[in-house]
Amino acid sequence: ERVLNDYGLSEFKDRAHSLLGELRPLSGRLALKLVSSITHRAEALGLVLAKMFLEYQDAFRDQAVVPLDAHLDLFRALQRNADELEDEISLRRTDVALFDFDPANRVLTCSLVEVKCYRAAGTLGVLSQLKHSIAEQINQSERTLRHHFDPDQAGSVDRADRVMKTQEFVSLLEFYVDRAYRLKLLSFEAYEEAKFFLRTMESGYKLRFTRSALVFDFDKEGSEEFLEDNGIEFHRIGVDSIRKLLGVL
Repeated sequence: ERVLNDYGLSEFKDRAHSLLGELRPLSGRLALKLVSSITHRAEALGLVLAKMFLEYQDAFRDQAVVPLDAHLDLFRALQRNADELEDEISLRRTDVALFDFDPANRVLTCSLVEVKCYRAAGTLGVLSQLKHSIAEQINQSERTLRHHFDPDQAGSVDRADRVMKTQEFVSLLEFYVDRAYRLKLLSFEAYEEAKFFLRTMESGYKLRFTRSALVFDFDKEGSEEFLEDNGIEFHRIGVDSIRKLLGVL
């Protein structure tokens, strides 16, 4: 209720319980952010809106949802290797990764989605800075996942622990596939395909990425704007669309 009031959405306070329910498929820990700092409360609200928006766009169906905040160990492992890579590695990361399984073609597609709740993102300077920050988070997330789990990342000579890394990846994904099925985010057919893919990952797979950003602008009237920049799809959603999303709860 407080975060809805903070963003001028007090007329939707009666939907607070429904909003909490929308957080559950993403991560059980996200609700704790609502009693944390202002930044974390905005992040939790943004993720609820992102889930609803993606469902409306039919982009959430039959995919396993992985909250990357729950797997900081992957980012810290890459950070520890920074000296070896001669680069600076940060813990900046994308909010959500959606995984789609294509067993026929042995392709695992990871859709990285960054979410922002914003006010007055309309000026060129603010929008440019926001896009730069989002690109940094998405790039870091893709780089981290490739480092650990992309069989093609190392080139002709793969990392020595590939079998162990594949098993680690299988365990991580299987947890979220099972969870998505329990929460009815995966159909039975998609669930069976995902489980088959996971059982056969050691036989080889291709890891592909798509990159998107959802910017919920509470000071912008109108519905949605779309642009693509440096391989990232930016969707800017105005307050009119935000109210429509909350209205259907």
